[in-house]
Amino acid sequence: TQWFSGKHQVGITAGASALLGLIFALARIIRIEKGGLPMRAFVWSLRQISLLYVTIFRGTPLFVQIFIWYFVWFPLLINPADGLIISGDLAVELRRSYGALIAGILALSVNSGAYITEIFRAGI
Repeated sequence: TQWFSGKHQVGITAGASALLGLIFALARIIRIEKGGLPMRAFVWSLRQISLLYVTIFRGTPLFVQIFIWYFVWFPLLINPADGLIISGDLAVELRRSYGALIAGILALSVNSGAYITEIFRAGI
């Protein structure tokens, strides 16, 4: 329970969003001059995925994203019956004790990561 105190929530969110921002910023600015068509297509697809990520998560309100994470993605990923990531008794305990907290951390991390992507991209 100490990992879910206020200081740790901010630290987890800041760390995750900085990591997401760096990864997507690097994917956005990567250029390849030499290489075959498969490598160029791969780099092009990375740039498009990064652009789509930034466009979607900067273009929708954070409040809407929090609702989507809590009511759509969280039940799909962590579900006692058939969760994609966690199921069973652990899913019951996580949803009961930390459900809103985990959804909030994920929503804030992904949203902040989109803004940090643009900050890193402009700085690099």
